[in-house]
Amino acid sequence: MQIQLPEDTQQLSLAAGYANVDQFVNSLLRKERERLAIQAGIDAMDAGQTADFADFDREFREKNGLKSQ
Repeated sequence: MQIQLPEDTQQLSLAAGYANVDQFVNSLLRKERERLAIQAGIDAMDAGQTADFADFDREFREKNGLKSQ
């Protein structure tokens, strides 16, 4: 797939410390995926779709035969 990038992309990637545009773009894509995953967690929390950590910990330990601390 070919995409057009702004003319200053090479300069931006070098200024950001990347050896080439591919590394720069891959870093931007990774950061965007991480941002989206964090936002999904925040949205789930806001919607009440999360469990209390103490409940999760207890269930996880019971399921996996681990002692409580």
